[in-house]
Amino acid sequence: MEQVLTLMPPEDVLLFSRITPQSLFYMGKEALDRKILAIDEREGSQQADYSIRTLQSRGKLTLAASQKDPKSGEWKTLVREFEARTPYIESSTRDRINEENLNRSFELYLDETPEQTKKILEAQRKAAAGIDQITEAEKTHLKKLYQNAQRLLHPIEIKIPYELEVSIPQNWLRTRRDHERFLSLIKVIALVHQKQRPTEEDLKATPEDIGIARALLSPVIGELTSDLPKPVAVFYELLKKKVHEESGEISIEDYQFTRRQVRTWLGLPDHIVKRCIKMLEELEYVDVKKSSRGSRYQYHLASL
Repeated sequence: MEQVLTLMPPEDVLLFSRITPQSLFYMGKEALDRKILAIDEREGSQQADYSIRTLQSRGKLTLAASQKDPKSGEWKTLVREFEARTPYIESSTRDRINEENLNRSFELYLDETPEQTKKILEAQRKAAAGIDQITEAEKTHLKKLYQNAQRLLHPIEIKIPYELEVSIPQNWLRTRRDHERFLSLIKVIALVHQKQRPTEEDLKATPEDIGIARALLSPVIGELTSDLPKPVAVFYELLKKKVHEESGEISIEDYQFTRRQVRTWLGLPDHIVKRCIKMLEELEYVDVKKSSRGSRYQYHLASL
């Protein structure tokens, strides 16, 4: 079913540190509609997980809460139903979150390369020295510029011609949901280009829109068919490369190593090494055996 698209009001972002079903209930029927709901940390939304998932999937929510009648003293159950088009954003340091949440969202990872760290440190030093800082007046000007540009767009029906190639990998079940979000992104890209195209009652997406969507989601699409989260997949590739360098004449499957060696090789703290190796072990990318010297563990790469 086609639907008319419109962008969120540019200033309507709801940022919370913590949210619960009760807080959703008392927000009111229209409090979430066409608002961007953002949570600082994943831990702050866990109590409302089910409610948020329902809102993402169905676009509407039914909530109940108990309230004491001030006159009679009796407890009554209040039911509130509301529809809401609510984009949802949250951040987390975990490699994996609830699988039911994953298939309703795209995962975007921070750039953890040494090159990006170098840029961040340089920016921090410049900020401390007051160099290349954007003034508050410049920030306000840019914000108003983008908001006013967004207000020029009007609701319009977007169609994606069936003959256009928009497919994504099909060998994982979760791509049924991911494909819908990919189509939605294509429609949004067509919507924001409406002023550059002939005015019609409805607007058709173009191959260029699909190309932009693919470029934006290229890091995500490649991860849809991987059973390893990106940080663990990067860790695994670095580990394989180092084992290959260190193994010499020994095959990489027979070469044994310890977590201490991995920390030295990759320059990572123990909690990250332990977490990544544990997931690689559970998914049978590495094998482990206990050393004869006690509690020390020896690892080696599993044959693929």
